Amino acid sequence: MEEMVRQGKRPGGSASYGYKSVEGKLIPVESEATIVRELFDRYEKNQGIREIQRWLEDEKIPAPKKKWSTTTINYILRSPIYIGKIRWNLRKKGIGKTNQEIIVDGNHEPIISENQFFRVQKILDQRKSVAPVVLQPAILSLRGLLDVQSVDIPCLVLHANITANDSNTTGV
Repeated sequence: MEEMVRQGKRPGGSASYGYKSVEGKLIPVESEATIVRELFDRYEKNQGIREIQRWLEDEKIPAPKKKWSTTTINYILRSPIYIGKIRWNLRKKGIGKTNQEIIVDGNHEPIISENQFFRVQKILDQRKSVAPVVLQPAILSLRGLLDVQSVDIPCLVLHANITANDSNTTGV
């Protein structure tokens, strides 16, 4: 299988959203490819994954599986398949896995440009590290025993990206 991937051929499985497999070759499905482009455009224009998910659901755009999830959208935004690459061995377990991810040029047409893909990767990486993580063990252990909204207990913020006008910062 690894040799097949190194030749730019898919090792099997279902085609990624935006493509169909015809005689082992990935061919863009224009209706889905348009959605893939829109996902990248929206994310690059500072829409978050949850906001994109709501848009997809509101517009009743058919999902690759049962429904759109943030995991599915993140997977699409992270997948090099959309720039004409084949990725193999992403998962670390299973028969024939070497724990070495392989990304090679594929034999299929890209849906987005490499420039846009890498700009989105940079944004994804930056956003991954900005989410506030709030530890409130004292409050959590008292849940159900008292009204924690009325108790003024300090909590520890490990990392936050908070502005003075952020309405979601009460208690921080």
